[in-house]
Amino acid sequence: MSSVIDVMLPYYGDVEQMKAAVDSVRAQSSPHWRLVVIDDGYPDQEPARWFGSIADSRVVYIRNEKNLGANGNYRKAVELVESPWFVMMGADDIMAPDYLSVVDRVIRSSEVDIIQPGVRVIDENNAVVRPLADRVKRRLSLKPEPGGSVLGGETLVASLLRANWAYFPSIAWRTSSVREVGFRPDLDVAQDLGLILDILARGGG
Repeated sequence: MSSVIDVMLPYYGDVEQMKAAVDSVRAQSSPHWRLVVIDDGYPDQEPARWFGSIADSRVVYIRNEKNLGANGNYRKAVELVESPWFVMMGADDIMAPDYLSVVDRVIRSSEVDIIQPGVRVIDENNAVVRPLADRVKRRLSLKPEPGGSVLGGETLVASLLRANWAYFPSIAWRTSSVREVGFRPDLDVAQDLGLILDILARGGG
């Protein structure tokens, strides 16, 4: 049986990019998802109006009474997760149509805490690009076996510290593992890497 996966979308920024991100979740080949958008007080009434027009009980829109900042909104998002697995999606990202189906197959076939599928880097026009930083990440990342690999331990930690090749918006997280450690409150940029390392330090992978 397929798992319901929570897609948490902390939001503050370009309205049209956020709409595109939401539409990409609604276009998933798998119907087993719940989308929660947490608006961190963006000064525009259009998001509230737009979400009010969406007649889909799987889509939840919440507006913070006061701005929490990126890290604070991430931590609030974790508190609001209801499913055993979740994705912390960026409001300027596009989810590939089969992303949740791929993640669900991994959830049902392995005992891991973090799932990192492949990603494509796109520009503002949705064209695939290969910036220098991403080319370096690809070269220095651990190479999975065909069909995927289970990685962990010191080898994975060393690889991530050498070139943080994990892509935060495309990672699926086991909710219980994330709640055991949480996002470090003192990090606003590398909080995803900190969370991965903290889960690995507890024996996860």
